Amino acid sequence: MAGRATATKTATNKGWSHGFCNCFADGVSGCLLGWFCPCCYMARARTRYDQSNWGFNLFCVGSDLIRSIVRDGYGLQGSCECLKCLCPPCNAIQVNAEVSTKGPSPGGNGDREWSSGLCDCCSGGAGSCMYACCCLSCYWAQTRTDYDQSGCCYNWCCVTAPAVRSIVREGYGIQGSCCGDICAACCCSVCAAIQANSEVKAQARNTRGRNKSKKKKKSGQKKSTKKATKK
Repeated sequence: MAGRATATKTATNKGWSHGFCNCFADGVSGCLLGWFCPCCYMARARTRYDQSNWGFNLFCVGSDLIRSIVRDGYGLQGSCECLKCLCPPCNAIQVNAEVSTKGPSPGGNGDREWSSGLCDCCSGGAGSCMYACCCLSCYWAQTRTDYDQSGCCYNWCCVTAPAVRSIVREGYGIQGSCCGDICAACCCSVCAAIQANSEVKAQARNTRGRNKSKKKKKSGQKKSTKKATKK
């Protein structure tokens, strides 16, 4: 995801552009790549989708997560589709064909900075700090769930800490790299988790603030028009 498609999950009311068993959906070359090296081809799908690092996607992001990112980003029907990963070639071809059809998402590495520092362990409050220390894997899973409303159980079972940090960082256009995500999530995982979670909360507060200001402007405009009509 901006390596992110959207911070909030798009309404899922559309189906995939191509069937799961349509091996030539992305052309003959896509079919060959999908069958001879499905893992590499799947990593390429996310790279094409959100300009994220191909090596990072290959080694740190599973096929099921890449499918989830692309599916949620385009607002396609479905939830947890782990069974589709039982046929890696068909899975990789369908996801790549979807990206070829609909094009990349806007976003990628931006010029913003994190709202809180990596060592600011209390940025999310004492309760958040205790939560991260006591159940780190649950905290990482909850962070991505808060970010894009994906399934918490799925995130806990299938999504790695570096992948969550990468999704959040690229989604909000924050400076950094995949190497930084790996180092932070593996060497200082508690601090990295709190930083990512605090970022999600901060962005949510900003969004609510913007929505409130828009409502106030609209209500003010309505009042002014009513006064003008009375006169």
